[in-house]
Amino acid sequence: MGDRCDIKVAPNTKQNAIDISWGCNQTAELRDLRVGTTILRTSHTDWDLDTILKTYWPLTEIEANFRSLKSELGSRPIYHHKTDRTAGHQFIAVSAR
Repeated sequence: MGDRCDIKVAPNTKQNAIDISWGCNQTAELRDLRVGTTILRTSHTDWDLDTILKTYWPLTEIEANFRSLKSELGSRPIYHHKTDRTAGHQFIAVSAR
């Protein structure tokens, strides 16, 4: 529950709990209502919402797959500054798998 509830434990002199009180944290509950909100911005003013979403969601899947591939191959971060060195690094990383 983390910060959703406030829990207070009152100990005695031997540090044993003698009273426990709790209450809901209204601020955390209100903040949780905004979690997951996404704002999409596009220059395509003639597209309807369904077209925008059908274009956007596959893009997020593709980006997630690239991040996963880079992480699993150990190719992040790449500190090369020349294209041929970066390409060589990627080739070795993929070949090693």
